[in-house]
Amino acid sequence: MELVYLWVEDYKNIHKQGFNFSPKFQCYFDDISNKLTINKKNNHIPNFFGKKINVTAVVGKNGSGKSNLLELVAYGKPTSYIPKTPDNFKELFEYYDLVIFYDEATRRFNLYGMEDHDGNSEIQHLDDSNFPQSIRLQYCSIDFDISTIYYSSSQDSIRGNNLPSHKKDISESFLFEKISSEIKKNNHVAVPFFTLWFINDSNNVQKSVELLKRKDILPQDFIRPDKLKIYINQNYVRTLFYKNLKDYFKIDETGNEIPEDHILYQLYILIRASTDTVSGFEYSLKFTLILIFIITELDNNRDNLLSFLDNLDITSTARYNLDTEANNDITEALDVVMKHYSNNHIIKAASNLLGSFNQLNNSYDNSDRCYKLSIEDDYEKIIKLIEVYRELIKVSASFLEFHFNPRLSSGGKELLFFFSKLSDELRMFPADSSINLILDEPNVFSHPNWQRKFLNMLLEFLNKNYSTFKFNIVIATHSPFLLSDIPQTNTIFLNTDESGFCTVVKGLKNDNQTFGANIHTLLRDGFFMGEGLMGEFAKGKIEKVINFLRSKNNNLTLEEAEKIIQIVGEPILKARLERMLLEYKDEKGITSKSDLKQEIAKLQDRLDNFGQNQINEND
Repeated sequence: MELVYLWVEDYKNIHKQGFNFSPKFQCYFDDISNKLTINKKNNHIPNFFGKKINVTAVVGKNGSGKSNLLELVAYGKPTSYIPKTPDNFKELFEYYDLVIFYDEATRRFNLYGMEDHDGNSEIQHLDDSNFPQSIRLQYCSIDFDISTIYYSSSQDSIRGNNLPSHKKDISESFLFEKISSEIKKNNHVAVPFFTLWFINDSNNVQKSVELLKRKDILPQDFIRPDKLKIYINQNYVRTLFYKNLKDYFKIDETGNEIPEDHILYQLYILIRASTDTVSGFEYSLKFTLILIFIITELDNNRDNLLSFLDNLDITSTARYNLDTEANNDITEALDVVMKHYSNNHIIKAASNLLGSFNQLNNSYDNSDRCYKLSIEDDYEKIIKLIEVYRELIKVSASFLEFHFNPRLSSGGKELLFFFSKLSDELRMFPADSSINLILDEPNVFSHPNWQRKFLNMLLEFLNKNYSTFKFNIVIATHSPFLLSDIPQTNTIFLNTDESGFCTVVKGLKNDNQTFGANIHTLLRDGFFMGEGLMGEFAKGKIEKVINFLRSKNNNLTLEEAEKIIQIVGEPILKARLERMLLEYKDEKGITSKSDLKQEIAKLQDRLDNFGQNQINEND
């Protein structure tokens, strides 16, 4: 079903306001008479974004209510916004004042809203046989299951982690909160933010590997990685050692105050060693795991652990080359630690991870000092390793890095994560589902080139992989590149009134269109940047120059004004400033050094030309 209209009585800064999402129909609701009018638009282009896809952009200045509107489309209002809650709504997660969908198959409008308190709960339908249509509404109970996938770049989770089955959230903030709640539930401990980040990153890598293995059709402009590289982040391991062990042993980075025959001193040597070969990587992996275990246990069982470590018999010392036989003694000591604490949950997880790496035969790249795995051939091993590693870092620390090959830029990596999370959720729905895909600033941190390509890539991805679905895509954006891909009939322009309430406004000035429009026009009109498109710092500097040239007192000098004019990048503005500068000098009777040099150069050119002409005449 296609999302057509939403009426909001009161939610945050939205008060008695209607929003039209359909390029085919225009709705107007009179809340005083409860009268709804539906008109058909004449300029609709069928299947503009795809056979079963509609896209609506929501734009406006900061604070106009874009995110609030998207929250409502995605989730409806929480029950705290119901002014008088009937008994049968006490457990309701969400509700809508009035929302209208259009079913193309039956050619009917389906109207849903809050039940009137007289008990009328009959869902009302309208067909599309005649326009305009006007009816008086009696609100009906909310009873529809249009599935929703929500994404926001905001770091604030808006609904907690308890969502109904037909609502999905792939925002990083939501996923962080979900991971945190699961760990707290199982381990009864709070989780540091950086741990949540690493766990979520491992989830994203796994979902991306699954997407690449399924051979879902990625957009043409997207580089498709075929390998995954796994590194030990040795800088992080060293930082972990210095940060956590110097307080116990009063050491600095030289480690001189630790006895050389102590295992902690040996670990200090090992973390500075190279991992040029697979055996070196295995050494590094094992002592890193033991180091993490020791750091964790020092907080929980310090005296017993130190007593055990003090009694370990180490006759040889570690070497910076991890492949030397001198390190065998250290390896045996590490094995003793793992055996003695075999029932410890960290050691168990560490043993499982070591076992997963032992399965990666002939996959080590000596030159790159990492394991390089084929997503196609090593898929099962990759998934198993990531899952085991994730269980370990839930109770310890992260030390592995995952990189796709060919290597992706940060923007490319985030796009891959986005598509993989989206695909992972879509696979959970029936193939004929109607999906509200709600995107709040999906490319806010992207390079402008990714912003320019984002909508085209998204449509290509959905049309080729999920052609049986029906999508209502609603995107809040500040990107003029994205807005230039969307017709004005598919755009909701928001502003605020004098009280700060959200209000829908007409759009671009002079009825200019958004589709294929100049980005400067879109920035000025579509995003309400009436104060100009120039950076505020540059604007201030240029205004000082203008004031100086108009003989208004300020602390600028002529030389400073000339230098600022020289670096202005906009050619029309620069030419105007140069003319003002010449007029200022003429008025003041000023001839600057640079002007004299230019005049001398002109005279020299004239003299050279005169001499050449004389020679030609003599010939």
